[in-house]
Amino acid sequence: MTYATYAYYVGEYGGNSIPESEFPKYAKKASAEIDHVTFGRLKRKTDDEIPDEVRDAVCDVAERMHKISTIEEEGNYASENNDGYSVSYRDIGDSISQQREIHTTIRTYLAVTGLMFRGVRDDDWS
Repeated sequence: MTYATYAYYVGEYGGNSIPESEFPKYAKKASAEIDHVTFGRLKRKTDDEIPDEVRDAVCDVAERMHKISTIEEEGNYASENNDGYSVSYRDIGDSISQQREIHTTIRTYLAVTGLMFRGVRDDDWS
């Protein structure tokens, strides 16, 4: 399940860096990351029960994933000068640091929602 739509991304979140045609792919990946850190709790909820914090997290993570993907596709050259031969690179970090950044982003939005609680609550059994 994807927890944010492109309409939400543009209208409520205020995003503009992901083209509409690419948004579903990144939103789906971001939603999967959120399912991972919330232990699948959101899969049992209806669309109306999904808090805006989750939708905002999806949008932010989707933007980060899109940025990483764009840099990887374009190459990590930031600039090149032939005069004195100088090359500078974009730093996108390794995959571990990228994963940490994504999880930190998710925690920023979901830490106060209780969705990341590792224990079992009464409502988890319903």
